[in-house]
Amino acid sequence: MVVERAPVLHEIGAGLTIWPNGVNALQALGVTRPKTPFVLRSLKILTREGQVLLERDCSGFEARYGAPALPIHRAELHQLLHSTVGQDAEIILGAEVTGFEQSAEGVRVQASGGRSWTAGLLVGADGIHSRVREQLLGDGPPRYTGVSVWRGVTTAEAARVPRGEAHTYLGDGGEFGFMPMLDGRVYWYATREAPAGQGAEHGSHQADLRLRYGGWPDPIGELLDLTPEPEILRTDIYDRPPGQRWTVGRVTLLGDAAHPMTPHASQGACQALEDAVALGRSLQAGAGTAAALVSYERRRLPRANTFVRISSQTGRSITIRNPAARWLRDQALRRLPRSLLQRQMDAQFRLPD
Repeated sequence: MVVERAPVLHEIGAGLTIWPNGVNALQALGVTRPKTPFVLRSLKILTREGQVLLERDCSGFEARYGAPALPIHRAELHQLLHSTVGQDAEIILGAEVTGFEQSAEGVRVQASGGRSWTAGLLVGADGIHSRVREQLLGDGPPRYTGVSVWRGVTTAEAARVPRGEAHTYLGDGGEFGFMPMLDGRVYWYATREAPAGQGAEHGSHQADLRLRYGGWPDPIGELLDLTPEPEILRTDIYDRPPGQRWTVGRVTLLGDAAHPMTPHASQGACQALEDAVALGRSLQAGAGTAAALVSYERRRLPRANTFVRISSQTGRSITIRNPAARWLRDQALRRLPRSLLQRQMDAQFRLPD
């Protein structure tokens, strides 16, 4: 049974990248990946003037890791998951979980509208502001990183995006990046420091972004011009310090509820998929529900926390404003040994057993 806060399942959000570890996790969950001739050839990190600092060759991912990178819309990922569980899956919409009570026999879950259900276990996958986590761990709200992200999706061909290339441009205290998706569209994102909850400063998000990124290389201006204002999403970025637990008895956490991380390592969705694989394998081992959830936590906590740290460290390096410090960062990226980069990718993109 899935209890979902949204009243209907519809297209929401923007793009995301499922890297090889995430694609292999999807396949382990029985999800058939989209059949497409699209191949992400390279990922480039550049200065705001367009000088290449670092380039990752992505064309050999299938041979090395058993899966490619799949940049897709969030809604398409939802559709893949929904089609895999089938029409018989019990999905209860419009129900926000408000609390739970657990005993040695099971868990009673309460939701909005006075509804409740009883199950053998509860997996809180209710996001960074998880109500399940709030009751389970009582460790307070997530922390605002001081950075916001703007995202949008538009047509790749109209924006003249280089075929098969993803770019991230680093500037004064922020970044702008884009990634072509499987369906011929492209999603873009921009991050910078901003007060939490701040509205548009110059009448619209599009106007703010045009001023902020005016003079940055093409196709940044085109991407902004081609994205209608209502389709530009602004989200404040929150995370938590690496945690020491996310399981108590018959209740556990998954994804952002367990290990929220900033988007700078591009691993949030992939780590949630890895959670799902590890949780399934632990439950199938037949050691009992509580023992299985402890096993799941032990399997996942060290690796998930690694990405929490990487994401946070990368985010801090992107928001550097001091010119000398930015120069040092750029030089470090330019001089990063290819062998070290390959080891980093191997550690990230291989799905653990």
